[in-house]
Amino acid sequence: MRDGIRLATDVCLGGDTTARPAVLVRLPYDKSGRYTFMPQLAAHFTSRGYVFVVQDIRGKFRSGGDTMPYAHEVTDGYETIDWISQQRWCDGTVGMFGDSYYGYTQWAAVASGHPRASRHRAQGYQRRHRREPDPVGGSGRVVVRGRLSRALLG
Repeated sequence: MRDGIRLATDVCLGGDTTARPAVLVRLPYDKSGRYTFMPQLAAHFTSRGYVFVVQDIRGKFRSGGDTMPYAHEVTDGYETIDWISQQRWCDGTVGMFGDSYYGYTQWAAVASGHPRASRHRAQGYQRRHRREPDPVGGSGRVVVRGRLSRALLG
């Protein structure tokens, strides 16, 4: 990241090193853990012609920085998409998917306004964390520096 924090990221190319679309998953649940099924997802996506990129978010597991839920997801999402789209193995297209908190990371990345954040599939994201304040607003609404609604509504 531009602030010097390093985020642990695995890039799964399969047997193909040509430039092609990438699928990004950013999560706080340990990308290398057995219960997140990332190796199986990597095999699924690479066998269908995609690069699969999975990343532990800031402050979790092998990533540097402090854990601050929701605080860095817009910026870190933008910078991760930027990095992926500039790699020789990526054709410039970056799709995303996830549920739960990693569904939120997808919405946050889309809200960043990065032009390469082309498609995402976030499912099951709900804001119902016990008495945690929202990053902005404090009302229980999903607000990411005012950009999320613009990203969703156009």
